Amino acid sequence: GADPVISGCKVHGSQFGNGIAVFEQGKGTVSECEIFENEHSGVDVDGEGSEVTLTGNKIRRNRGDGVLVRMQAKVTATGNEVHNNFHCGIELRDNATAEAKENDVWGNNFGVIVAKGSTAVLETNKICRNYITGVEVSRSPEATPEREPTLLKGNTIECNLESGVKVWYLGAARLDANTIQANLEEMLVTPRSRRNVTYQAPEEEAPEGAAKPKFGNNTISDAKELVAQRKAVENAARVAKAEAAMQAEEALRLDADLEGSQGGDEGEEGAVAEEPAGGGA
Repeated sequence: GADPVISGCKVHGSQFGNGIAVFEQGKGTVSECEIFENEHSGVDVDGEGSEVTLTGNKIRRNRGDGVLVRMQAKVTATGNEVHNNFHCGIELRDNATAEAKENDVWGNNFGVIVAKGSTAVLETNKICRNYITGVEVSRSPEATPEREPTLLKGNTIECNLESGVKVWYLGAARLDANTIQANLEEMLVTPRSRRNVTYQAPEEEAPEGAAKPKFGNNTISDAKELVAQRKAVENAARVAKAEAAMQAEEALRLDADLEGSQGGDEGEEGAVAEEPAGGGA
C-alpha cells in the first residue's frame, strides 16, 4: 500500500465521503492539517495492515466520526484537537487498535468509543464536554498473555453529560492515574464487565486495617463534591478577605490613635516651656 505524508493541508467539504480514507494496507502520516465539514468521517482507516499516524491536526465538524478506525486497522494519534464531530471523536471497532496520547477530544456526541474486539492505549488525553459519554468500552478483549486490555492512563475526563467512563457489554479495561470528575455519572461498569475492569493500586499502601481505595490511584469526584469543594474555597477566600480588611482597618485606627497621642504630648511640652516666662513678668 501507499505511504504518503500529508502536512499543513485543509481537507474539507467532501459531499459524499470521508476527508481522508486509508484502506487496503495503506499507510501514511497526517500532520498539522485541518480536516473539517466532510459528509462522513474526518479520517477513516479501514482494513488489516492499514496504519496511519496523526499528529497535531484539527479534526472538527465532520458528519460521522472525527477519526474512525476499523477492521484490524491501526492509528497512532498524538496532539490532535478532535471536536464537534457529529458522532464520535475517536471510534475503534471490529478488532482495530489505537494509541492516543495528549489529544483534546471535546464537543462530540461521544468522546472515545472502543468496541467490537478493539483495544486502545489512551494516555494523557483531555476528554471533556462531550454530549454523551467521555470514554466507552464494550466487547473489548480481556487481558491475556498475548494481549493487554484497553488502558486508560493519566487522562483528564470531565464535564461529559453522561458517564465519564462507561465499560459495558463484556468490556475490559485497566485504569491508571486518571482524573474523572464533574460528569453526570463518573463511572458506569455493568455487572458482566466488572470482573474485567482493574484499577492500578496507589504507590503508597493503605495503612494496616484501612480500606483500600475503591478506584486505586484514580481520582474520581462527582459534580456535587466539586461544587462543595468550590464553595468551601470561595467561602475561605471571603473569610480571608474580610479578615484582611479588618486588620487593615485596625492598623489605620492604631495609626490615628498614635498620631493623636503624639500631638497631645507636643502641646503639653509647649505649655511647660512657656510657664517660666509668664512667672518672670
